[in-house]
Amino acid sequence: MNVNLVQVLPLAFIAKSDEDSAVAALWGEIWEEGTTSISAALRMYMADLVPLITAGTAFALHAPSVHTKVLCFLLLLCLV
Repeated sequence: MNVNLVQVLPLAFIAKSDEDSAVAALWGEIWEEGTTSISAALRMYMADLVPLITAGTAFALHAPSVHTKVLCFLLLLCLV
């Protein structure tokens, strides 16, 4: 496994849902190129994603943006 993918793909999973469509498209492309399937990638990167999403969820509870709150909770649902 490429070390760079291990560092970048968890971020790509989150950033592909950015409210800026250009940013989301770029990270979505990175996610698609670096994974074979969502379920396989989530299994592989679960240990990296859980702390990021947990921290994001804690942040989202106090975020002024409804979009940020919804995004964090949707990401949590992806892990279930």
